[in-house]
Amino acid sequence: MKTSQFLSVVFISAFFFCGCVTIMEISKTIWGSSTRALENARKEAVTKDYPCSIDACFDAVTRLTQGDKQKDFKNQFQEEGEEPEEEEEAAPENPRIFTPFIIDERRKLIVLMGVPGNIDTTEVGVFFTGLDSQNTKVEISSLSSSAKANAADIIFDALTKEFLPTQ
Repeated sequence: MKTSQFLSVVFISAFFFCGCVTIMEISKTIWGSSTRALENARKEAVTKDYPCSIDACFDAVTRLTQGDKQKDFKNQFQEEGEEPEEEEEAAPENPRIFTPFIIDERRKLIVLMGVPGNIDTTEVGVFFTGLDSQNTKVEISSLSSSAKANAADIIFDALTKEFLPTQ
């Protein structure tokens, strides 16, 4: 009984002395959703600027995480030579390339996993900074240089096709 009271006092004291932000970051780290490592890796991020609003750019990258997960799963286990099952809807125009881990529209941050050619759980951070109302800087960071490069190739190719079609 005394141990639990002691732990309660320690936790409450830590909360007040360290502040809410520190406790939240510790909780996120334990839960596995902290973006601190990806934010620290931004100094070595791959960057490119695009002539679009920050929202348009954010939405374009978000579309790379969308698609029909159930169809993806069924197609993955379909045997060679087997005809695909008849589907009610056509496949999405933009197939899902990445698995979304965090999509934070308020902070303009997307954390992706499932980068082709890398381990499925490798995280890649995509950060968006509005340079002005019609120009956006996109930064791609990861602790894995391979995942960062692969994700940057796919994301920058998609953004270039959408916002710089003449290049």
